[in-house]
Amino acid sequence: DVPLFISRNRLTGYKTFPQAVGRWAMVSGGFTELKDHGRWRTTAPEYVADVRRITAGVGAPDFVAPQDW
Repeated sequence: DVPLFISRNRLTGYKTFPQAVGRWAMVSGGFTELKDHGRWRTTAPEYVADVRRITAGVGAPDFVAPQDW
């Protein structure tokens, strides 16, 4: 059992999600977003909606990081 630390950017494209079989946590993907695009393309309400959709599909995480500003 190895804990998984995954970026929101990896999961947003899924229509259905793989079920977590172990402990996991999610980060906002902010550093990559800012590096690749120079700004956030996702609003705070959109980030919250993504978090809710992802966690409903994957299962409860140990924690979800806030959106980095």
